[in-house]
Amino acid sequence: MPPARLSRQLPDGSLDRPQPGRRTYQLNDPALQDRYHLLDDAGAATLIIPPHPEAPLGRRIRFEVEGAPVPWHAITTWTENATSDFYCVEPWMGLPNAIHHGEGLHLLAPGGTRRATCRLRIAR
Repeated sequence: MPPARLSRQLPDGSLDRPQPGRRTYQLNDPALQDRYHLLDDAGAATLIIPPHPEAPLGRRIRFEVEGAPVPWHAITTWTENATSDFYCVEPWMGLPNAIHHGEGLHLLAPGGTRRATCRLRIAR
């Protein structure tokens, strides 16, 4: 993970006080549950899936985004609950309710545009 701070959304839509993030996590780490990783520096994030019977070689998936400010603002990790059989790892250009708290808020001049490209690459 690029250098980041961990945050989450509170019931009123505001964000909690960000805590220092780590460069490496495991998906069974409760610190990942419904978290925003507010990126402090550019760089790709890599999800490493260890070998298992259905994928004996394992997988490495890189999340790369071009054209966004940092080049993106946050990576969000979430799942429904601690016993879910899936996990979502998503690059986000901004955060919900950004107009009120400012994290990831994008301002454009009238008629302006901004474009970003997200690539998920299988890394070997």
